[in-house]
Amino acid sequence: MWPTITATVHTRDWTATDRLGNHVEAYNAPTQARVLVAPGATSDLGANRPEGVRVDLTLHFTKAWSNPAALRGAKIALPAPWAGTYKVVGVPEAYMPDLVPGTLYLPVEVQRY
Repeated sequence: MWPTITATVHTRDWTATDRLGNHVEAYNAPTQARVLVAPGATSDLGANRPEGVRVDLTLHFTKAWSNPAALRGAKIALPAPWAGTYKVVGVPEAYMPDLVPGTLYLPVEVQRY
């Protein structure tokens, strides 16, 4: 069993609007998820892409999180030693849960928010 921690996940509410009907950045009620924290990849940073997306951490969600698409645009709060809020980069793609041994199947790249 991998050493996971509890993260607080705030999924995006993509239907939220202001009083004039303009879309606004809003979030649903927080939920808890178990994640394994790993260092972020730096493959997008280099001489040929100096303004590439920075990835601070990669969070590996357990199979208990059943909706990877809900993490698009989400904010995730982590406890110490990574204490802070992070925003999901892109749209997470899960491995096929039936083909992954163990509980971790969803890598999610995040950057500090």
